[in-house]
Amino acid sequence: MNKFIILAFFLFVSCGSSPTKNKLDFSDISNFDKFMLKLENYAKNSPYPNIDD
Repeated sequence: MNKFIILAFFLFVSCGSSPTKNKLDFSDISNFDKFMLKLENYAKNSPYPNIDD
């Protein structure tokens, strides 16, 4: 019974969502060039690993 409680605890903790840090805001983008600059900036500063290597 103890093992089931520990397993359930880890399952519930691992299913929690983590807050996102870098949100891309589209409200102040007026043309495609500004969009590309914001997209490149987001790609450089995102916490995700680079899979192109």
